[in-house]
Amino acid sequence: AKTRLSTKKAKKETSTRVFKSHEVGNKPKSVKAPQAYGSQASYRIMLPKQYRISSKDMRLVLQRGRFVRFKSLKFVVLSLPMNDSPKIGFIVLMRTEKKAVARHKIKRCLRQAAMSLLQEFLPPYGYVIVVDQKIVSPSTKTLIPILKQTVALLNMPKT
Repeated sequence: AKTRLSTKKAKKETSTRVFKSHEVGNKPKSVKAPQAYGSQASYRIMLPKQYRISSKDMRLVLQRGRFVRFKSLKFVVLSLPMNDSPKIGFIVLMRTEKKAVARHKIKRCLRQAAMSLLQEFLPPYGYVIVVDQKIVSPSTKTLIPILKQTVALLNMPKT
């Protein structure tokens, strides 16, 4: 005579599972993710939260701010009350690049360039950097001098 197992017993028996090496189950807690190299390294660049502009402040800066164009970047600056650090935001328009991957690459390069120049940005101001024209070779090395020159222009007092 055949003996049939109930489905509950069958599920209980299959619950003891051997994990594969790439799965989380048997991974020791002390192991950390590998260090990113090359193009992957820029994916982890984020501005510290104290320097990021909120969407409400970004709208305010875009509506009332002072515009300065330099090469393919448009900078908008406005003094924001109650800020002890500069607030920085980035916009890459769709007409610049159709593919989101390319737009995100430009944003990452801008973010990385801004991180290296944080001491150049003055504290009470909100900065929005708009890319509305195609950048020939978007890289941090090409964007740092452009950002540095433009921020120096913006920080000069009006005469």
